[in-house]
Formats: sequence, C-alpha cells, structure tokens
Amino acid sequence: MAKKLMAILLVCLLGAFLISGCGGNQPAAPAPQAPDAEKGQEAGDSEPVDSKPAGGETAAPTMDEAGVLELVQEAIKHKYYVQAGGNIEGKLETFEHEEMEYRYLGPDLETKDKLLAYLEETFTPETAEQFITEMMFIEKDGRMAQPNADGGSILQWDKAEVSLIQEAGNSKEFAFKVPYGDEANLQYETIPMQVTYVDGKGWRVATSPSVL
Repeated sequence: MAKKLMAILLVCLLGAFLISGCGGNQPAAPAPQAPDAEKGQEAGDSEPVDSKPAGGETAAPTMDEAGVLELVQEAIKHKYYVQAGGNIEGKLETFEHEEMEYRYLGPDLETKDKLLAYLEETFTPETAEQFITEMMFIEKDGRMAQPNADGGSILQWDKAEVSLIQEAGNSKEFAFKVPYGDEANLQYETIPMQVTYVDGKGWRVATSPSVL
C-alpha cells in the first residue's frame, strides 16, 4: 500500500513539473510596426494625398510668356499642316461641292477622328471643332475634305513680343505683338490669344485658328 501511495505522489510531482515547464516564459509577440512613411499616408490622415485644389480641378502647371509663344508657334504648324491637306500620297483627289472644288485630306488626317486628334495636340477640343467649321471642311464617303486652296500669313509669329493680360483659374490671356513686313517698313499687329489648361492633356490654344 505504501508503495502504491509513493508511486501516485511521484506521478503528481512529475505532472506539476511538466505543467510549470509548459506554461513558463514564452517569447513575447513582436510589437506592431509603424507604417513605412515612404508608402504614403493611410485614408483618414489629416494631410491631403493629392494636389488638387478645393474645386476638384487639377492644378495647371506654369505657363509664362516663353511657354505660350512656343505653344502658339506649334499650333501654327498644326494649322498649316492641316490646311496643306496632311500627308497626301500620290495624285490629289478632287471633286466638286456646291460649285467649289474640294480635295481629300491625306491618310493621316482622312477621318474626322484623326483630324480632331491632330488638332487637339495644340488646340482645345472646342477650338478644334471651330477650326473645322471655319475652314469649311466636309465629310464625303467617310473621308474628310477641304476647299482646294492653300493659305498663308505675313505675320512673323516667331518674332512676337508677348505679355500677360489676365488670368482666371486654368485660363490665361496674352497679348501678342506680331511684326510683319520687311526691315525697312516693319509694322506690328497686336493679337489677344487665350490658352486653357485641358485636364490630362496640358495647355492648349483656345483662340480661333483664323487669327494665326
């Protein structure tokens, strides 16, 4: 009987030892790390996550006198490229429309979508549409055509003097003092030009191309 009690006591002591060993000091769980600052701020932070103004419009990049002169010169190139018919391949295709001779535009401008896409590289969408109307473009058999005549200008836009008139939001108006004539009889014409920032595209000329 004494041996049986001694065996039970040893078993109890061994069990207590094992339990205390299993429930002993365990490694502490790693403390949560702060978010990496380089990954940006979480939603709800007090700092804004974008640079849009309160009105929701994307802030326009700077447009100064040198920048607007470069933009207008590029718009002029686009205008006269279109007036020349684009990249015409082979023989010029012409037809009569309302007692006027028309010619088809080259393959790179032959559809209205292509023509607008090219014009909108330098003009606002509204001004590009205005250009097509003013220059009497028409669509015939799915192809764009224009009166069979080339245009030109005596204005020396590359030598224009530019000054800011006014600005409001993402729109600015500049005065272009453009020379024309030869050196012995140089004259100037002052032309107001408006440019507008088109979201996702950049600054575009918003004045009718007819003045260029």
